[in-house]
Amino acid sequence: MTANLAAVCSVPGRSLDGTRCRHGCPEIETLAHVLGFYEQGLLLRNSRHHLVRSKIAVALRNKGWIVEEEISCLAENGSTRRIDILAHNANTKQSIIVDPMIRFEVECHQSAEVHLEKKSIYEPTVNYFKLKYALIHVEVFGLLIGARGTIPAFFEEFRRQFALPTSLRDDIVIISKTGRCFAGSIWSDFKPQVESLDRTKFTVVAWDPPGYGNSRPPTREFPLNFLEKDADWAVKFMQALSINRFSMLGWSDGGMSAMILASKYPDIVDRMVIWGGSAYIIEKEVKLFEGMRDVSTWSERMRAPLEKLYGKEEFAAMWGRWVDAQLGIYKERGGDILKACLPKISCPTLIVHGNKDPMVAPEHPPYLVQNIRNSRIAYRVLVGRPERKRPSGRPSCRWKDNIKMDLREVDYDARDWINLAHDRDQCEGDSEPPGSLNAICK
Repeated sequence: MTANLAAVCSVPGRSLDGTRCRHGCPEIETLAHVLGFYEQGLLLRNSRHHLVRSKIAVALRNKGWIVEEEISCLAENGSTRRIDILAHNANTKQSIIVDPMIRFEVECHQSAEVHLEKKSIYEPTVNYFKLKYALIHVEVFGLLIGARGTIPAFFEEFRRQFALPTSLRDDIVIISKTGRCFAGSIWSDFKPQVESLDRTKFTVVAWDPPGYGNSRPPTREFPLNFLEKDADWAVKFMQALSINRFSMLGWSDGGMSAMILASKYPDIVDRMVIWGGSAYIIEKEVKLFEGMRDVSTWSERMRAPLEKLYGKEEFAAMWGRWVDAQLGIYKERGGDILKACLPKISCPTLIVHGNKDPMVAPEHPPYLVQNIRNSRIAYRVLVGRPERKRPSGRPSCRWKDNIKMDLREVDYDARDWINLAHDRDQCEGDSEPPGSLNAICK
């Protein structure tokens, strides 16, 4: 799923100049572009960093910490450093150095890398602060904040460790995911999202089908009907949990299994969100899959997490079996994966597709919408909040208003999804408490 961000200029009421970068750059003016790469966005990136730093400092002060910001200091080799936050708790005698970093999200281990990077920079200053402030123990925390607002699990662990409010996270959280995947798992692909969901509002069931992720053994096999088997396994799994009605979030193959499930068991599915899914395979995709068969040609960033999860040899073998299954579906079924299932889907369905998705042809989302009753499509969805400083003449908007405007731009009723957690009590025969969402995704 490429949820990137809706163009800053594109939402009605913000600009009449279209969606392209206002400074002449050919890219669409998304926050990812402005905060991640664009040279003239440096001031805005710095402004966002200072805002995040201030929010963390305020949250610590509200918990009784003595906090200083932007402090110059000396490292052990005599060089100067400048730290963002030094906080001391007089009751526990605990002291922490906190340095948030705004950086464009590229891979799942990035938050750990930022933390280690900051520790290497600021741990040599610990003795300086111990002597100057008579501190006993000082710990360094490097906190990654995604340029698109993504909050990693490491940030959440820091927030919980020091009992900081959820509002600290909610002010800047943006969830995003890119691309198509067949072999990822819940915890390799959606760990920050799952962990960041409000457990007081949502009941989340995040599962790996047999042979994927932590659901091993068995070894994952790919007969031509493997998606149908996954759908049946999912239903049995939910029945074993005594959950009789639920909503589904499905990505890639998980989205296809979700559509099959919704068509076979319409009475137990409340709502559904699909991204990176399709009902058939085209020749262009077959050639793409075949060209990717040799995983040694993949980038290290794409390959390493999956090799770590499955092992180098098993991942290569599993991917080869998956490619063979796609070729078999194309040759033996004419590429048909689940076309006959679509008219049988009756639940409200949101189809999400990224404009730059390299793996899913752009013809698939319109086909799904045309053949699934009660479905809509969104090509981009903004989930965030505008910067506090805005050009003159542009109205201020709450982040929820931004979401509603973006969904309205793609002709979708925002209330259906923004208030999903608040209207679950309308479902008849629901065994879960009002406000719960059971998510099945792979």
